[in-house]
Amino acid sequence: MSDEQLEQILHTSKTFNEQHHITGMLLYIEGYFLTMKEGRFMQVLEGTEDNVKYLFEEKICKDPRHQSIIVLQSGKIRERNFCDWTMGFQAMDEEDFKNKPNYFKINDYFVNTKHSNVPLNYLKSFYKMSRAR
Repeated sequence: MSDEQLEQILHTSKTFNEQHHITGMLLYIEGYFLTMKEGRFMQVLEGTEDNVKYLFEEKICKDPRHQSIIVLQSGKIRERNFCDWTMGFQAMDEEDFKNKPNYFKINDYFVNTKHSNVPLNYLKSFYKMSRAR
């Protein structure tokens, strides 16, 4: 995706999320996955069950730019992890992703380990770094 496309997604997300009291984080990773260059998203959404369900089912799942959506976890949380972000955002290439602390390989084993908090903790690290500044 181009920078302009990513900026448009971020703007639309922030506007919608602010209106619906949704918080979260969106990570975009571009690289060679399998045999072709493509982009992948990893996202956390927080809010009321109805608002998050509507966003996911009516917006994200129906967006033709998305393919092969996998939900790693869903459920209730005691408190929000991204309470100050209507949508935090980070874009990086595959090499940057591999060189970040807490890197994890996204493969079949990872996807099938549904009870792992690895992706959430990874995305929370961006939030924690921004608050430390």
